[in-house]
Amino acid sequence: MTIQQDIIIVDHPTLTRLSDLFAQGKVKKQYRALVHGNFESDQARGTWNTPLSKQSGGRTDPKGKGKKQEAVTRYRVLEQSPHYALLDIELFTGRKHQIRRHAKLACHPVVGDKRYGSVRAIDFLKEQRDFFGMGLQSYYLEFRDNNRTIVLNQPDIPMDMGRLLNEDSNSL
Repeated sequence: MTIQQDIIIVDHPTLTRLSDLFAQGKVKKQYRALVHGNFESDQARGTWNTPLSKQSGGRTDPKGKGKKQEAVTRYRVLEQSPHYALLDIELFTGRKHQIRRHAKLACHPVVGDKRYGSVRAIDFLKEQRDFFGMGLQSYYLEFRDNNRTIVLNQPDIPMDMGRLLNEDSNSL
């Protein structure tokens, strides 16, 4: 792996090793999510721990069918606008679509989420806010490799997420 002016070039052996670390649960991951709705001050930090199955049923059944497994997602509210909240999220388990499913179950679906969000909200975002993505960003990875700790950190939220949050804050 080489680093050139904030660009990381990853060779095949490094990519394979990183993939193995992910599979073994040895990569610390943090995300930012832009979700619908607001959180009360006593909910500014919290944990979503609803057990989830391996496969989800989409927006109508995000828990999924079949045997449920432990799923733990910790969140912290970073910023709020009238209609959205920006969350810092840390995963403690790695279930399929875990953040998106937990957010939906908490009645705060991820903005732009076509699988778990509402069709009406997605249409509004496209037509009225020129927002076509999903409000979810992996911004921090940390892992050990060859006796060294490697940290990949992108502190800035994506421009489209920031723009939507700012426009919503300024719309009142």
